[in-house]
Amino acid sequence: MVEMIKEALALYGMDNASYELIRQNENITCKVKHEGKAYVIRIHDPVQGFVPSIVTEGMSDSELFRSEAELLQYLASNGFEDVQKPVKALSGEYTENLKNGVPVMMLTWLEGSPIPQEDVKKYAVDIGRMAGRIHQAAKGFTGKRPHYDAALTDRMIAELQSAIATDHIKVEDGIICMSELKEIREMQERLDSHTEPSVIHADLGISNILVTEKRLIPIDFSLSGFSHPAQEVGMLMSNYQDPESIEEILRGFEESGEKINKEDAERFLSYSVLLFICMQHGKCYREEWFGQAMKRWCSTILVHWV
Repeated sequence: MVEMIKEALALYGMDNASYELIRQNENITCKVKHEGKAYVIRIHDPVQGFVPSIVTEGMSDSELFRSEAELLQYLASNGFEDVQKPVKALSGEYTENLKNGVPVMMLTWLEGSPIPQEDVKKYAVDIGRMAGRIHQAAKGFTGKRPHYDAALTDRMIAELQSAIATDHIKVEDGIICMSELKEIREMQERLDSHTEPSVIHADLGISNILVTEKRLIPIDFSLSGFSHPAQEVGMLMSNYQDPESIEEILRGFEESGEKINKEDAERFLSYSVLLFICMQHGKCYREEWFGQAMKRWCSTILVHWV
């Protein structure tokens, strides 16, 4: 990992920069300090067992990085300036590749703090408003991004079948998950029949939202893609347990002028949990918390409609 980070920094003329690892999921993500300025560098290197390709199928890793940079620039030019800005490499391009072909992207650093867990509830309406602003600013974007559609749902069903076969998920839990996905697929086809998908962030967990002096700021658009706004609202709902906060999320988002069907959003809440399971089971199945979480999800969220 260290050699990859050093090679990546050299592509931006920052050979002597200091850095610290922030996290590794689908990317190695580091905070970089160079000549008094701070940046984020991302290197596409998924941690073992994490499978983002189920979402990104049909796009190369380099295409994903390039189109994410395009999206960030589009948002900033279309009224949503509270995003990280891509930084040009020595080549003059916003994305680069290591010698082994792995794509690299550098972004500006945004000062802010994660939302304190004890304050999550009070930010519900503001989080909804922020998501609504992203949705409005992203309208008209025509770049190539992943699609959260029926084809992806079919891949998720196949992934769950594989997870059952390898004993990562218990058969009875897998049946509940696949049953819910089939219902979600019908909903997606219904929505597709009368509305055009648009770009959503798709990963607005609390860890991807910063608190600043002025407002909330989203980070990490690596899984952003085309879907219906109800999916974004469902993802936001997954951060909360209480009905009051869920109503606040809806109210905040709808201030953007977009009416959300609450039942669709609740079904997309299930979808966000199922996406997590499909992408993370290979990494998490040995851990005790994952088995406990599967039991909880399958007895609550994923049987909400039964």
